[in-house]
Amino acid sequence: MVKFLACLFMVIDHIGCYFFPQLIWLRMIGRISMPFFAYAIARGYFYSKKKNTLSKYLKNLLIFSLISQIPYFLLHPEGTLNIGFTWLFSLIILIELESKEPILKRILTIAIACCLSIFFPVSYGLYGVLFPILFYCTLIKKKEPLTSFYLSFFLWIVFFLLTNGENIYQIFATLSIPLLLLAIKYDRKIKLPKSFFYLFYPAHLMLIYLLKLLLSL
Repeated sequence: MVKFLACLFMVIDHIGCYFFPQLIWLRMIGRISMPFFAYAIARGYFYSKKKNTLSKYLKNLLIFSLISQIPYFLLHPEGTLNIGFTWLFSLIILIELESKEPILKRILTIAIACCLSIFFPVSYGLYGVLFPILFYCTLIKKKEPLTSFYLSFFLWIVFFLLTNGENIYQIFATLSIPLLLLAIKYDRKIKLPKSFFYLFYPAHLMLIYLLKLLLSL
């Protein structure tokens, strides 16, 4: 259910972004998708760690990000990076937070990942990178939805101030948490294959690009 709704809201967002930018309500609805995917990443980390398959999860996410960058670049020739790289930084930070490596090495790796997410043009920047960590700590390791809401709202305020108010509609990412909690409750009702999003994301980006080409003829 979580991944299904995440993809649905993402498609709505991209329809608004690439075809109907004047319809702001489509982008508002679309803001809900990022927290859903962030939760899926946090949950993926939890189960991968439990099954001792973190290296495979990290490798799959890297391959997914590189492949997705091809259609993403066609839509964003300015050179920004797709959200796969955002989740890649999140996963690295999650791994280091619970690693048994020396503390200085862990701090250095986390600091580098955070800096790269700031200086490299990844989707949502450090704001997006921190969301899976937030959900992992407040919704997966502990069941504290109110804490999750407050912290996500605080992150939005910081994000809003740092972008000079350009991302006011991102507040809907915070307001989506009650809907996310409901989706989690019924998550087993609609289960998608693990590979679904790995295929769906780049495929739907390429489809959008081809549709834009056709419409421009």
